[in-house]
Amino acid sequence: MIALSRFQIAGYLRSLRALHPLIVVALLLILVMQDGPSGPQAKDLATGSLGDVAAFLLPIGAWATRALLDTQPDVQRDLSALSVCAGQGGRSTPALADLLAGYVINLCLAALLLAFPLLQGLVVGVDPLVVLTGIVLSLLVAAAATVLGAWTSRAVIPSPAVSLLTLLGGSVAILLFSLGPLKWLSIPMVGWLRAAHHGPDAFVSALPTMALHIAIWSAVVGLGYVLVRRQRA
Repeated sequence: MIALSRFQIAGYLRSLRALHPLIVVALLLILVMQDGPSGPQAKDLATGSLGDVAAFLLPIGAWATRALLDTQPDVQRDLSALSVCAGQGGRSTPALADLLAGYVINLCLAALLLAFPLLQGLVVGVDPLVVLTGIVLSLLVAAAATVLGAWTSRAVIPSPAVSLLTLLGGSVAILLFSLGPLKWLSIPMVGWLRAAHHGPDAFVSALPTMALHIAIWSAVVGLGYVLVRRQRA
């Protein structure tokens, strides 16, 4: 599984598709650098930035995962899966390798997105527990972005147009569902944004519930992806 994940990541980097989300991340970082927290509410603003980073990471990470998994041609992907299944791996190994590769890429994106907000937070004196909360939230959101992007990959949705629309629609649906009574079907994006912008104490207090919600959602959606890929292997 690890070898297949490394193979996918190497192909993704060689294809230069990795530049697309990196350009978006760079633009976001420029905006953060130009509008850093200051004044009497600097700590509150820095905490809000940590929640904003997690919200940006979801669509960017899903897009990056989709591009990563679509880098391999269909025949090559099938041959890679066949060779893994014929060896020591099981039928679920290719799907697990997909998720692992996507998560690694999203961790790198999360690290880049968090770089300046964390630095600015430390400069203005944000509590280390708040910083840790922002890091944990981004780690969990990276997992949610990975499974969302995997569901829109060509292995599940062959049509590029339908795949892209599903990716955009899924990102919007997550936001809309988190606003209403069906928020249990989504991840609590609005919840963590509200908590982050209500101040450090609210952000830290909301983490356990949000973390459990995101973890369960990611596990269920990820398991569904593995089962679908397993049936098509």
